[in-house]
Amino acid sequence: MAYYAVYKNKIKSNIQKLKQAFESKNLDFEYFYSVKTNFSEPVLATVKEFGCGFEILSDFEWKKIKGFNLKALVLNGPGKDANFVKDILEKVDILYFNIDNC
Repeated sequence: MAYYAVYKNKIKSNIQKLKQAFESKNLDFEYFYSVKTNFSEPVLATVKEFGCGFEILSDFEWKKIKGFNLKALVLNGPGKDANFVKDILEKVDILYFNIDNC
């Protein structure tokens, strides 16, 4: 059986460094974690705990984060079912919907 270690302090440190890089330039920004990068629940919970939003592509990824209280979400990719988008809109205040192909 595989064993995975999640280092919350390392995740927090990386997020803080990213924020500081943008803040040092006085940039207004939001940052979103790509769920496909690592969708393990401890990682997602840690990312959320330290202020990141999420970027998803699929219903599978949406189900991984749907239970979080999300203010904003990035949805990527073409061919999204209307019910899928409606479900997202019922849970988030802001949806950034990137359509890369029609």
